[in-house]
Amino acid sequence: MQRQNASDLASSIPANAPLLLDFDHTLLCSNSTELFISECKPSFVIAIIDFVVRKCIPWRLSGLNNWFRVRDYVCCMVIFLLTPWNLWRWKTIAPDIFAAHVSKDVSAALDHFPAKRTTIISFGMKSIISPMIALSKWRATDLIATPNRVNIQYFKKGKRDIAEDHLTAQTIAEAAFVTDSLDDQDLLEVVSEGILIEPQGEPASASETLYLPLRYTANAKYSRNYIIDQTFLVDILLAIISVSMFLEQAVLYTITVPFFILSLMCIYEIGYFENDVIGAKKEKSPTLKPSFEKYRDFPVGRNAWMWGVSTGLIGCVLGAQLGLIPDGKLTVSILIWGGLLLLTRGIFYIYNRLGSAWRTLFYPLLQIIKSGAIFLIFVPSVFGVLMTFSQVVAMSANYTAYRLGLGRDIIEKEVTRLGVFIVGASILVAIRGWELILDEYFAFTILLLWASLRLAKPALRKLRQS
Repeated sequence: MQRQNASDLASSIPANAPLLLDFDHTLLCSNSTELFISECKPSFVIAIIDFVVRKCIPWRLSGLNNWFRVRDYVCCMVIFLLTPWNLWRWKTIAPDIFAAHVSKDVSAALDHFPAKRTTIISFGMKSIISPMIALSKWRATDLIATPNRVNIQYFKKGKRDIAEDHLTAQTIAEAAFVTDSLDDQDLLEVVSEGILIEPQGEPASASETLYLPLRYTANAKYSRNYIIDQTFLVDILLAIISVSMFLEQAVLYTITVPFFILSLMCIYEIGYFENDVIGAKKEKSPTLKPSFEKYRDFPVGRNAWMWGVSTGLIGCVLGAQLGLIPDGKLTVSILIWGGLLLLTRGIFYIYNRLGSAWRTLFYPLLQIIKSGAIFLIFVPSVFGVLMTFSQVVAMSANYTAYRLGLGRDIIEKEVTRLGVFIVGASILVAIRGWELILDEYFAFTILLLWASLRLAKPALRKLRQS
């Protein structure tokens, strides 16, 4: 079936035929579910609900062809139940949102068509779509959409099944059906005139308007693999083992340290976003991922601060509860960490406005904060400090090579880190004797093992590229 232009609809619909009209990306230049979720408040609560329900649950394993409809339905119902004020709020703002996103081409082409012979039929939620058209010329049309109460069998139905539940066979047979999606093929094949048009508007995703820590970093700055490798397997893991003197302590730090690193990375994310925005404005050939455009208006600033302060506070309280922060030092720890977040933001602010030569000088400072900030809260081992120093050297050498035009792969960070650590450890042993290793045997062993295992990364990367 060939797609046609929305502006040609008027001539394609038979005279006196009933009209069935799809909603999302047909009458609406967006997705009604995504618009609703993105407008709900408070956004940090909605972001968590959206992430847990739609990203963490493996809906594909349900066996349903229409698993994404179940996913979106459950997400909306959880929002309705946990934040019921959003339904009331939606009724107030939905008409304006519809007016801003309605397809002008489709609306103009169907302007002459009587509302009494038009039925909007959608897989979207009725409680979301109905308020959107309530003050428009489409308010008099019949609306067939997903009710709040349905059973699982409902999601196995296609548009044809849903139409047959509400309309007579004769009405369907005589109708013209306008849609943007071949997923509606079942209904397109049984109506008098099936009309497939180009999707109206760009694909929409609420996650692009809801802040979660590292979402911008994973989707627009770097990648999800970067988050797993650099944030979890380097930044967090290195911080944990750098302050751990024995196994039981490492277990306790595993509970607390991630909150501090996540807190710091939220402020880093402000810097990453700012770096891209400034680069897009000032640089002739900025290094930006294509997905940056989707996140150009991503609400990083205030939300990142809220998450950064909250997770840092949780880390401090947990540290005190687990005995990792001495009695009476909780308030001091909170103030120190808060000051560090402000300092990090200030340094990143300056860094983003410097030329490339000055950035090379500032970059090690950012790496010192990123890798060694945890030492302001917890006491590190001697070898933990040495490994952190080795990490800063490796990252800074790699960045300097990049700025000199030598490429990002000329310096093997994993090899450099381990090499600096071994040389440094040898010097320390020569000065203080083997007793140092005996005193910090657990820290030395686990740090050396971690750095050695990281050597496999360049080999795995080359194997993947071959």
